[in-house]
Amino acid sequence: MKILNKISLKRKMNFVIISVTLITVVLGFLFIGFSTTNIYKKNLKYRSILNARLIGEFALIPLTYEETDRAKRTLNKLKLIPDIENCLIFDEFDSLFVSYSKNRNKFVSTKHVFSDTVFFENSYLHVYQPIIFQTIRYGTVYLRVSTAEIQAEINRSIRNLVLMLFLLLILSLLISNYFQDFITKPIFNLVKITNKLILDADYSIRIKPQTNDEIGELYRSFNELLINLEERNKENEAQKQLLRNQQEQLQAIIDAIPHLIYIKDRQGKYLLVNREFCTVFNLPENEIIGKSQDELKNEISLVETEEELISVIELEESQFVPTAKITDFMDMELYLQLTKIPFKFYQQETLLGIGIDISSLLKTEQALRASQELFSKFMDVLPAAVFIKDEKGRYLFVNQYLIRNFNADTWINKFIVLNEEHDVKRVIKEDQKALKGAYSFEEKLRDKHGNIRYFETWKFPVERFDKNKLIGGISIEITHKKRAEEKVNFYIREL
Repeated sequence: MKILNKISLKRKMNFVIISVTLITVVLGFLFIGFSTTNIYKKNLKYRSILNARLIGEFALIPLTYEETDRAKRTLNKLKLIPDIENCLIFDEFDSLFVSYSKNRNKFVSTKHVFSDTVFFENSYLHVYQPIIFQTIRYGTVYLRVSTAEIQAEINRSIRNLVLMLFLLLILSLLISNYFQDFITKPIFNLVKITNKLILDADYSIRIKPQTNDEIGELYRSFNELLINLEERNKENEAQKQLLRNQQEQLQAIIDAIPHLIYIKDRQGKYLLVNREFCTVFNLPENEIIGKSQDELKNEISLVETEEELISVIELEESQFVPTAKITDFMDMELYLQLTKIPFKFYQQETLLGIGIDISSLLKTEQALRASQELFSKFMDVLPAAVFIKDEKGRYLFVNQYLIRNFNADTWINKFIVLNEEHDVKRVIKEDQKALKGAYSFEEKLRDKHGNIRYFETWKFPVERFDKNKLIGGISIEITHKKRAEEKVNFYIREL
């Protein structure tokens, strides 16, 4: 049966038709053959028994008077019956009375059955027929009849049956080839259309049913299937187009973002990258998508470890990396602020990475820190008091001169009144005046040791871009000048 699975439908139908025909005809021929053989045998038995009875009637008188010559003349007439090979007549004492042999060869029966018996043995029919007259048994007739004639008839019948079988098989093959087209042709037509559908994916094709049988129903069902497939294909194409539009929109959006954006799967393969990502590493998108970070490790320095992929994708733990150093295609160092979050990308669990380039910011911060350090060093070596206040009079910066002499390190973010002769309102008024323009004044202050010291102070506005103004101040100590002036005035008064 496995062989049948490999051959075409047409040959299968031929095989089935011929097999059924062959089995039916062979069984019919066997029945006819056995029936014919039995008829031949019955006819031979009937004729042979009839001949044996006739011979017994003709041999009754010779047996009664023991006339062997007369009996022999009677048996010689058996030459006219070609089937009888031998004939033996036994007397009432079962002794051989007279015999006949067609070929004049002496024949002796190996069996002595003196009852009414008929049987076939060794291609011969053996007939034992008792000679009875008025219930008195006078002897027995034995005939050995050749079955060559009926065997020849049987052989002729077999040859005729085989010839008929061969002709019937040829006729069955021709008829099956003619009539099977009514079944196989529509099916082959359906197969042809199915193959065309596979190649062209044209679901608008329809098949016209030619019959109202099961094949016609199959055609109608196939047309309904094509209608459903066509509708689903249109819906699928619409969904694909919508998906493509969404992908294009998504790609356009992420390409417009001036940060590195990428998506990786569990194996570290890139599923999506934006234009900035491709620009940084100087690789086209089609050489990145579908490749793993291991395959691109020589071109892309931004990689995640196995533990990071597991942590973000499987454990759904977001990660934030404040500063990550990478190198671009020119081996220039870049610093990124990385955010890695779990993200479902078209029903797939992935890692979404967003890298913000903070290289310029870090450089600006470094330059600012260097500038601040230089400013602080310069202010600390000045032999004068330098300070900066906000618009509310709170100290934001004091130099080492103020710290050494007035413990000014405790003033930061505080409003302090240093001049004992001034109150809070006056100080606020002076600060507000300084916000409008620079001015100078002299003031007397007490240092951390309680000593009175004199200063000439300049206050001025400090402009800032897009922020509130600050109050800058420089105080130069004039205590020695004041002391000298007091002495001069004293000497003038004395003189």
